[in-house]
Amino acid sequence: MRRLSKYGRKRFVDLTTTAARSTIHGTSPECRRGLARSRTETRGTRMKATYVKRIGLLRRKAGMSDQEFLDHWLNVHAELGRKLPKLRRYAVNFVDRTRFPQFGWDGFSELWFDSEEDLIASYGSAEANELMADVPNFTTEIAPLVALEFPVVGI
Repeated sequence: MRRLSKYGRKRFVDLTTTAARSTIHGTSPECRRGLARSRTETRGTRMKATYVKRIGLLRRKAGMSDQEFLDHWLNVHAELGRKLPKLRRYAVNFVDRTRFPQFGWDGFSELWFDSEEDLIASYGSAEANELMADVPNFTTEIAPLVALEFPVVGI
C-alpha cells in the first residue's frame, strides 16, 4: 500500500506490523495528531466537525459480478458492520464502473463516530474483527481513510 508522507513522497507500508495496521485504520499516533489539529484549526470558519468518519474504498473480488458484490456487501458485510460498538451511522455507496471507469473503485463505505476515541474503541472490538475477517469474501482491496465531517447543508 502506498501512502503520501507530509512531504508528498511515496512511502510503502508493511501491513504486517501493528503500526501499519493502525495507520490503515486511521488510529496511528500520526493520524490522531492530524485529527486533533484539524478539529482545532478550522481556518477562520465557524463550522465545527460533527463526526469522525472512516471511509473505505473497495475493489470487488475478481470473478464476482457487480450484483454478487453488492448482494454480499449489503446482506452479509453491512449486517456485520451494524454491530460495531459506538457506530452512529453507516452507508454503503456502490459505484457503477461502466459510468465512471476512471474512478478505479467499485464502491466505498462511510462509518460515522462521535470521536476518534470511539472509532479506535470500535475497531478494537470483537465485532470489528468479525467484520474485517469478511472483507476477503467480496473484495480484493480496501483502502481506508479517516476524515472529519463538516456539514455545510443539513438534512
